[in-house]
Amino acid sequence: MASQPAMDEAAKAKLLLVMLALVWGLSWPIMKVVLDEISVWAMRALSFSLSALSLLALIRLQGRSPAIPRGVAWLHVAVASVFNVVGFGLLSSYAQLSATTSRVVIVNYSMPVWGSLMAWLILGERLDVREAVREATTN
Repeated sequence: MASQPAMDEAAKAKLLLVMLALVWGLSWPIMKVVLDEISVWAMRALSFSLSALSLLALIRLQGRSPAIPRGVAWLHVAVASVFNVVGFGLLSSYAQLSATTSRVVIVNYSMPVWGSLMAWLILGERLDVREAVREATTN
């Protein structure tokens, strides 16, 4: 009996991408259902705790240290975490309580556009095609 050929790396990557899109897409309506049962604070405390434990476990399994150097690097990580992770998590959850999930998702994922426009208006950042292409190809 011949054995099945192993799935090549490109096929694995495509399968993982489809699975990620499915799980990520389903997480929004699931959050809405959960928010009908528990408070925003309880849901986010649970989700942030599980996420932090998962991240720490992964770091340990890789044999790496979770330590962040003291000083400016630690301050940058702390400030970014509060605004990007905690702020996004709490505010998007509260948004789901007052709007339809589809609208919340559209606003959330159009934030790079709004952020770019605010950077242009407030910080005087230049918005040009060359910079956009460079950013898109390096990320």
